[in-house]
Amino acid sequence: MKQDSPSLPRFKIVMAIVDNIRNMLLLCSHAAFSIERNVRDSSYHVTSRLFTNLVVPHTALNYNFLLNPDVGWRGMLSSYIRFVDTAVLELEEVASELRKMPSRALRQKRLLRKWRECDHFLENIAAVQLGLHELKILEDSSIAGSTIAMGITYGGIEMPAIARAVAKAHHVDLRIGLAHVSIYSTKEVRKLIQSGKWGVVQERLLKNAPVVVFDDRGTSLNMKKEADIA
Repeated sequence: MKQDSPSLPRFKIVMAIVDNIRNMLLLCSHAAFSIERNVRDSSYHVTSRLFTNLVVPHTALNYNFLLNPDVGWRGMLSSYIRFVDTAVLELEEVASELRKMPSRALRQKRLLRKWRECDHFLENIAAVQLGLHELKILEDSSIAGSTIAMGITYGGIEMPAIARAVAKAHHVDLRIGLAHVSIYSTKEVRKLIQSGKWGVVQERLLKNAPVVVFDDRGTSLNMKKEADIA
């Protein structure tokens, strides 16, 4: 297909493939995070590897496919094929490493779910971009330097990768990470959020939720108070 001229049907076929791989990578990242969250003193190195080496670059490719007018059809397809070839090998290695971990999460029946209720990718971009503009992160590099764009597993796991893609398109460096704050498993949190007290989420992130921040080398850090959380 990469030798063919671009057309709407071909573009839609490619984007369908991209979206299914997107879904698979997000499911795998959530599974890795869940496994490592149940390992004592975890460094989250597998989650970091998955997110940094696969989710972030795939999100950037997806973003460029849809919104970068300077990206050529054949060049983009060639880049994507190279990514998929690398991703297959990376996923095999990651799966092997996760199976060896002493985590009770490995016994969960729905650890790797059949389907993730993915939000619309473009809607996610719009939401993230609005948030970054509201916080003036794209206009002021000093604000970006003290901000971490966090994704809340399970449903918001993609958001930091999108934030990185949007920031990069504006030539801004932005740190990203993941955290686990569930409004479904914790009734107290759910009631506070439903009553409009959103500050409880940030409070949980800073005090007792698993918070993992990725650096550009693919390593992860458990962080609590070093930076503002977007």
